[in-house]
Amino acid sequence: MEEKMNKVHNNSEKTPKTRVLIFGMSNLLGGVETYMLNYYNHLDRSKIQVDFVTMYPTMYFENEVEAKGSTIYHVTEVKKNPQKFISEIKDILLNGNYDIVHVNMLSAANILPVTIAKNMGVKRIFVHSHNANTPNGLLRKVMHQWNKRKIVRLATDYLACSKKAGTWLFGEQLEEQLVIIPNAVEIDQFKFDPKVRSEVRKELSIAEDQLVLGHVGAFREQKNHDFLIDIFAAIHKRNEKAVLVLVGQGELKEKIQNKVKLLNLEHNVKFLGVRQDSNRLYQAMDVFVLPSLFEGLPVVGVEAQAAGLPLIVSSQVTSELEITANCQFLSIDDPEIWADTVLAIEPIDRDMSEVFSKNGYDIDVASKILNDLYCETK
Repeated sequence: MEEKMNKVHNNSEKTPKTRVLIFGMSNLLGGVETYMLNYYNHLDRSKIQVDFVTMYPTMYFENEVEAKGSTIYHVTEVKKNPQKFISEIKDILLNGNYDIVHVNMLSAANILPVTIAKNMGVKRIFVHSHNANTPNGLLRKVMHQWNKRKIVRLATDYLACSKKAGTWLFGEQLEEQLVIIPNAVEIDQFKFDPKVRSEVRKELSIAEDQLVLGHVGAFREQKNHDFLIDIFAAIHKRNEKAVLVLVGQGELKEKIQNKVKLLNLEHNVKFLGVRQDSNRLYQAMDVFVLPSLFEGLPVVGVEAQAAGLPLIVSSQVTSELEITANCQFLSIDDPEIWADTVLAIEPIDRDMSEVFSKNGYDIDVASKILNDLYCETK
C-alpha cells in the first residue's frame, strides 16, 4: 500500500481533478460491480480521478480500471482485524486528498468507511443504497437497524438505484434529497441479434425450437434459486424440451445442483458459472425469470429487458423495474402460476432501444447524473 501512497503524492496535475474514493467492490461480478463499472466507463476522467478500496485480494474488474489510471487499495478485512482496517483507511484518506468518499451499500451493517471519512474531514460523503431488505443473520440485522440512524447524520449525499432502495436505507424523511441513479446499461451491447442467438444456442447445444428460460445471479438465498427450480420443474412436466440456463456462482450452488439431480433435470439445466458475456447469453433466451426475495433494482432485470426479453419477476421487487411493457410481477407462492405465465408468453419485438432511451436507462444519458454530482462543489 505504501507504493500506492507514493503514487498519489507524485501525481501532480496542472488542472486538479475531483478525487473520488469508492468503497463496496468485491471479487465477484454482482449487481454493484456491474453498476459501478457501467458508470465508471462513462465518467469524464479528464475531470474526475476515481480510485477504489476493497477488502478482497483482487477486485473483480481490477485490471480494467487500473489500465485506465485508477488505484486499487487492498485493505484488511474488517471482520478479521477491525483496528487494522480503520488504520489503513485513515492512511489512505490522509495521503490521498480525496474530495469525495462514495460508499456502496447492500446494508448498513458496516458503516466504518462512512464514519472514518466523516472523522477525517472528507467534505462530501456519498452513501449509495443498492438493496431493499435487511440482510440475513441476527447480528447483521441488529447492526443494520442501529446504523441506519447514524447514516443520515454522517452522509452529505444520499444516492440509490431506486426509490424503494433509498427509502429502505434512508427513510421517507429524506425522499426530497434522494438522488436516483438508475441501473442504466449500454443499450447497443444488449440489442437483439438473431445471428448471435443462433451462435450461442449452438455453443450451448440448444436447438432453435427449444424454450429457454434464463437467470443471472449469485447462488445465495436472496436470489431464491430453490423456487426457480420448482418453477422450471413445473414447466418441464409440460415441455420436456425446455431448458433453464443459470449464470453465476455462490455458496448455494451445490445445493441447487443436487436438487436438479434429484428431480432428474440435469440434462435440461445448464450451470454456466460466472460469465463476462451475459449480453450474448441473453440473446439465446426466450424469457428471463427473477423470483428474488428482495432487490434494490436488479441490474440483470434491466439488462434482460434491454435484450428484449419478457421478464417474469417477483412481486417483492420494486415496480420501478418495469421499464418495458414486457415485465410481469408475480407473488412467490405458487410455482405453477409462474409456469403458466411463462408458457403463455407470445413472441414479441425484441428491439427496446427507443423505450430504454425514453425511460432514462441509456447509460450515455444516465451517466451525466453521476458526472455532475462528482463535479459540483458544495
